[in-house]
Formats: sequence, structure tokens, C-alpha cells
Amino acid sequence: MCQWWNDDQALAYAILEQGRAACERLVDDDPPPHVARRLRAAHHGFGMAAYTASDHLLEGVRPAIHLLIEESGPAPIPGAGGVEHALMFAIHGAAAIERCFPTPWLTAQMQAAHRSVRQAHVALTGLVGLGAAAQRTIDATRSGELHREWQARRLRPPKLSERPGAVPALRVA
Repeated sequence: MCQWWNDDQALAYAILEQGRAACERLVDDDPPPHVARRLRAAHHGFGMAAYTASDHLLEGVRPAIHLLIEESGPAPIPGAGGVEHALMFAIHGAAAIERCFPTPWLTAQMQAAHRSVRQAHVALTGLVGLGAAAQRTIDATRSGELHREWQARRLRPPKLSERPGAVPALRVA
């Protein structure tokens, strides 16, 4: 699957994995203990959601996406930094997971993934506040950011060859 971002399950995994990475980076900044606890809870929720959502992906897709995110980090989301950046991945992840519900063989695992991403959402909402979290969700919904096309275009990690400073691939004639 060379264009994995056209697959709803793979895109959901990529978004959730970026949320996990965003929380990991925030924890690495050595926040106060009460903030670190919530960030670790969100990290755990994203991790469980990503693992569950990616079950049964085609062989090689999960490790490839994981590598892209490890190398490039979470995609920027306009107007969101810090904890709100991580929260946006919970909002986007929930929407991406919900698109997988109608697929019969994915329903059960995606319901479990949805519960886990909600854990991340609740933990992060505790840091930014209910009003700010609700407003972020409303704004993302109204602007069309939660549509699959927006997510596939803006939340897909870049190919390794697209990263700044990447060595161009050799072409064999």
C-alpha cells in the first residue's frame, strides 16, 4: 500500500501515533508533577488507541508509519501548540476512528480504540480546560479540519525523502 493515507485505518493510526509522540515530547520537557500525570495518562490513551486501531493493518504499514513519525515528529496544526497541539490529535483521532466504524471487520477494534483516545482527550482537557477543549472541537468541525481529505493532506507525516536535509534518492536507469 504505497498511499497508506488513502486507507482510513492507517490514517487513524498515524493521527493517534502523532498524539502519542506529542505527549511524549511534552513529558520530556519536565512539566510540574500534576501536569506530567495527565500527560502520561494521555500518552497511555493514545498508545492504546494507536495499537488497537492499527491491528490488522497490512504488514509493514504500522512500522513504516511509526518510523516516519519518530523521524519527523507530530505534524503542525495551525494555531495549536503545547498541550492544545496534543489535544487536537485526540480530536482528530476520534474523528478518524469514527470513519472506520461502518467497516464490519473493524468495528470492535475501533470501538476499543475510540474509548482509549477518549482517555487521552479527558486527560488533556483537564489541562486546557473544558471550555477551551470544546471550542477547539467546534472550530475544527466548522472549518472542515475533521474531514478525511483535510486530515490526509495535513496530518500525514512527510516521507523520509521529503524531510529537510534528506538525502535525495538515487535513481537507477
